[in-house]
Amino acid sequence: MSRMRGLALGGGGARALAHVGLLKALEKENIKVDVVSGASFGAVIAALYARGENTETIYKMIYKFFGGLDKPFDPTIPLVSFFKGKKMIRMLKQAFGSTLIEDLKIPFVTSAVDLHSGEEYVMDRGPVWEALAAAMSLPGMFPPIFHGDHLLVDGGVINNVPESLIRQKGADIILSVNVSPLRDEAIVRLLEDRKITGKSFFKNLWEDLKYPPILKIMGRAITLEGREITKLRKDKMDLFINLHIEEFSFFDFNKFREIIRKGEEEAEKHLEEIYDLFYPGKKFLKKKR
Repeated sequence: MSRMRGLALGGGGARALAHVGLLKALEKENIKVDVVSGASFGAVIAALYARGENTETIYKMIYKFFGGLDKPFDPTIPLVSFFKGKKMIRMLKQAFGSTLIEDLKIPFVTSAVDLHSGEEYVMDRGPVWEALAAAMSLPGMFPPIFHGDHLLVDGGVINNVPESLIRQKGADIILSVNVSPLRDEAIVRLLEDRKITGKSFFKNLWEDLKYPPILKIMGRAITLEGREITKLRKDKMDLFINLHIEEFSFFDFNKFREIIRKGEEEAEKHLEEIYDLFYPGKKFLKKKR
């Protein structure tokens, strides 16, 4: 009897676009999975894959949403959050329409955190767009999502590489993929880069008008807990790989081409061990390009 192969895609804002590159590398080698999960924006990539889309189609959808789009989010008066989240929800509705999770070609699961109970809230049924909206609602950046009696925020806060979700779905062997730096000095580097003279000043001023430093600092601070939990869990995972894309920030959605390309390059370094995990006893022969 063949073992059920699972794939867990970690969150990380724009860095999660690197998962498209990972999927492209797997696709080229005809490496397939039976069940997928994702956290935060990684859940969007996982859901597209679960719908049966190939990476070329996923890339076209990413281009449609982020190509030439300088500000993919909608700022608001920061009483509950910095962004309204309406653009994000509109994007998700356009991408998935009325599709239900239970109708996807590959079993898919994601999660959020219930602010009322403080516990993880697993989503494996219902409209895809609705589950993804909750899975991506990073506290402070997007408003919480009401789901029945639950008030939900980004599940990546406590489960950023959701290997446990597909383990519960019956996966026997799981590839867990992280895109958030396990060790970085992004906040310090961000503050040091606030130059006060020359061209750098105007470049940073423009960047700050789009995404103020407080947002970037908050994004890193909020995800610290998820990062620490990932570090504690990774040694118990079947195979944990880290796609090194530290040069990109949480908000670099306009750099989707570069992030996807770097994700593929990073994934190719791990193809042999991924193949050995999913197809033990078979020799990996990398296909000629």
